[in-house]
Amino acid sequence: MTLIKKILQNAQEYPDYIILCDSMKPNGITYKELDIMSGKVYAYLKSMGIGKEDFVMLNLPRGIQPLIALVGVLKAGAAFVLVEDNYAPERIEYIRKDCSCKIQIDSETWEKILTVSPLEGAEETDEHDAAFAVYTSGTTGNPKGVLHEFGNLDRMVESIHMTTCDQLATQKDRFALVSPLNFIASLLITVYAFYYVSRMYVVPYNVVKNPMKIAFFIVKNQITGTFLTPSHIRKMKSKPPQLKFCIIGSEPANEVFLQDLIIHNFYLMSESGFAVTHFLIDRKYEATPVGNSEFGHEIFLLDEKGNPVQDGEEGEICFENKYVRGYLNLPELTAEAFRDGLYHTGDLAIKTEDNQFVIVGRLSDMVKINGNRVEPGEIEGVAKKVLGIDWAAVRIFDEGRQIFICVYYTASINVDFEETREEMAKYLPYYMLPSYFIHIDSVPIRPNGKMDRKALPKPDIKSYMAEYRAPTNETEKALCEAFQKVLDIEPVGIDDDFYLLGGDSLSSMDVLVESKLKNLSIADIFAGHTPARIANIYLEKQLSGDSESDDEKEEAARNETFLLTPFQTYMFDYQMYTPLSTMWNVNSLYRFDKSLLNIEKLAEAMNRTIKAHPAFATVFSFNEEGDLVQSYKPEILEPVRIEKLSEFEFDELKNGFVAPFKILNSRLYRAKLYETEKWGYMFFDVHHTLFDGTSSKILMQDIVKAYCDMPLETDYFYLTLKEHQSAIGTGDYERDKLYFEEKYKDKENYSRRPKIDFDSRENTLGRVFGEMQEYAPKIERIKRKYNITGNAFFSLVSMLAVAVYNKDPHVLISWTYNGRDDLKKFSTVGLLLCDLRLAIELSRSMPVKNLYEDVQNQILAGIEHYKYPYTMIGANVVKDDGLCFLYQEDLRDTSEEMKELKIEEVEIRHNKAASENLIDIEVLDGSDGLELMIEYNASCYKEKSMNDFRDLFLVITECLIDIYGDENANIHQLIKAVYKKYRMPSLLMGWLR
Repeated sequence: MTLIKKILQNAQEYPDYIILCDSMKPNGITYKELDIMSGKVYAYLKSMGIGKEDFVMLNLPRGIQPLIALVGVLKAGAAFVLVEDNYAPERIEYIRKDCSCKIQIDSETWEKILTVSPLEGAEETDEHDAAFAVYTSGTTGNPKGVLHEFGNLDRMVESIHMTTCDQLATQKDRFALVSPLNFIASLLITVYAFYYVSRMYVVPYNVVKNPMKIAFFIVKNQITGTFLTPSHIRKMKSKPPQLKFCIIGSEPANEVFLQDLIIHNFYLMSESGFAVTHFLIDRKYEATPVGNSEFGHEIFLLDEKGNPVQDGEEGEICFENKYVRGYLNLPELTAEAFRDGLYHTGDLAIKTEDNQFVIVGRLSDMVKINGNRVEPGEIEGVAKKVLGIDWAAVRIFDEGRQIFICVYYTASINVDFEETREEMAKYLPYYMLPSYFIHIDSVPIRPNGKMDRKALPKPDIKSYMAEYRAPTNETEKALCEAFQKVLDIEPVGIDDDFYLLGGDSLSSMDVLVESKLKNLSIADIFAGHTPARIANIYLEKQLSGDSESDDEKEEAARNETFLLTPFQTYMFDYQMYTPLSTMWNVNSLYRFDKSLLNIEKLAEAMNRTIKAHPAFATVFSFNEEGDLVQSYKPEILEPVRIEKLSEFEFDELKNGFVAPFKILNSRLYRAKLYETEKWGYMFFDVHHTLFDGTSSKILMQDIVKAYCDMPLETDYFYLTLKEHQSAIGTGDYERDKLYFEEKYKDKENYSRRPKIDFDSRENTLGRVFGEMQEYAPKIERIKRKYNITGNAFFSLVSMLAVAVYNKDPHVLISWTYNGRDDLKKFSTVGLLLCDLRLAIELSRSMPVKNLYEDVQNQILAGIEHYKYPYTMIGANVVKDDGLCFLYQEDLRDTSEEMKELKIEEVEIRHNKAASENLIDIEVLDGSDGLELMIEYNASCYKEKSMNDFRDLFLVITECLIDIYGDENANIHQLIKAVYKKYRMPSLLMGWLR
């Protein structure tokens, strides 16, 4: 059955089966929707008079749209040519003209197509009608198009089905489409998925170039099969869960193997369309075979005269290719490549004793770079255009570990390497950009009068090496050694340029691994180029420049004992104020689908993650001097085990999960994993003295990483404690102390919270909420206009609310800063928060814009001086409590990765809750927009008072929005507007000076 007939049949038999997914349609479209939408394309094309032998260019964003469109084109009996939307415009225009494109389907056309009624069925086609063209790098300076007929669509399916000895994928399988959509491998997999009704995910651009992101994409979308280049497989350290099989091709697969992963090595190219040979990789091979034909077509190894070679001798691979017409508008090239009824691949191979073909080289100059076909002629054409010269030649060197491109020229010009590469990038894909530009005096010529490309000199790498300077520190030494290992050049000095020595984006990833420098990034390598400059960039990012690594410092710090930080002490004291409460319990319960996540593997991921974060192994105790201290005790860690119970039992038990902690000499976390007949559940409860909101995000992200077998960043919690303790009494510490004392000491008698209704020793929790979604876009305008943050805006609203509520122009509050001020702390689970001061003194004539500026400046200055814990030193719980403001992501929002894995949070009751402060205001900025939450001590405030205060907060927000654009608006106007909206008599404004 032909492909189109099979698609029409599948739409009838499997109408509700999800067939295509992408980032815009993560839930996918059904086979019926594919049939309807492609029917719209068919109808549109027919109305435009498009039919057999007419070319349609598909120029749509990467995703499912181009794949739907190509089905519509085939239904119309026409031919498609697919271009990537990130192609240079000049390349797209050339292809459009070369294939005599009758119509282009782009985003604008797509909108028109969606309004058309779909046409059922499809046009009758012959197996030799034009079906599609694949454009690949050409020798003429432009890409060349290979014209395929409809018969090759069916041959694609047959070749995969037969070469794998059985159906490769079933309806339970999910493909990930990683390679460019216009690659023959992508078309082959797409055709196969449509034929056998296998769900396919189009991987977005921001993922395809990052092996780590590809691995995560595979996990989160439960991918069971994909096509990858051998280069991608080599970057993987282990098989991602759920991935069963992988098709590879497009370049040599030497040394490619992953345990427990079925790897099919296919030999195919743009000129074949189908899988010519297949080899199932069972181990690492020094020279991995491409296999042999397994579905009936014959393969020949021919010598230069077209005669079969003797057994064991190398020859050119040739095979019959009856559904490919050749190259569009290139008759001479077609005649050369397609002759005597065979396609001559240009690949040299030998046949082993067990009848397997092994590729040993190329007859021509074309090579594969990271799986991409590269013809020197195309690069030459662009080089001549960019440099404004008449002659240029290109030679590509394959050095095993690296492949680099050289441009040669004879003109007397000066070439700026970086500028020329940037200009050539406007016309060429990144993998075709040259590494070297070499001036030669004359062109090497062969006896037949043609250029001898192989005589073009290999760049003398040493001529690009700077005068040797030895490393001056351990960082430079690590970089030099990494360069040497990755580039296979020595000795590398600290002034040698990585990219001039043949480095590229892929090999720079190897430098990260080989250097073993914590937090070194590809961006650092790209920005610095040389070990000296990269080391300088790297060391500037580190807290100190000594030779001991942060990992070593962290390891040493875990053997020491540290006083609790002032914030931890404050929380400890508050816990003692309400000892049996769960006021500082930070807890979360997550539910997940057991069919998507392996619960045993998740338990392993939880254990690995907990072990990676030393805060979980932290114990509080009193030392001999009676000081409260914390120390690292990994022996207290308790492995997470799976507890099985019924869904009914779980519902009965879950509201008892959150309980008070024994805070001294005890483990301060709980981690559980439950399995019911329906779901899996993951529970965490951690005491706030060791955990903050950002910690929760880091923890869950790391569990997902661990589940995906990805490396976890080192957690520097104890190094952070040591740095904080070591800073006490230093010059910076005293400078920070002086700032806060001079700025706020005479303001401690300002209004610090809404006036309380009752004096009470009791501590009960109250909460009120306010919706602010509609304010978000308007607040964004204010932030842009006055160059302030959301934190500054809502901190000001909080202070104005206290001022109006108390009728006092002087206000002092605290705001919470997450304390993560360098890269080390981005992976740290621990309480790194600190409270910083903000104060205002209102007057009638004060411009509102000046108030914005003042608050923003106080916030920035507070962050600069935050190492002195001004608000916490000597603070008395309850007595010294003031309003504390926090602007943060909504912690109820799960991370993007968790959403993709369908891990969702479940509400559980917070037993024995108590207030953490007299009053806290939190603005939560989450996926559902802005939400206001006010937590307060319900023993000190009436619920009505807090509802009034919340309403006042919202009214002030509205009034600030209303006066947006009025540069002359002052505090008097603002407060007057607030009183009017809040329905308060204006005579109360006497408090405002």
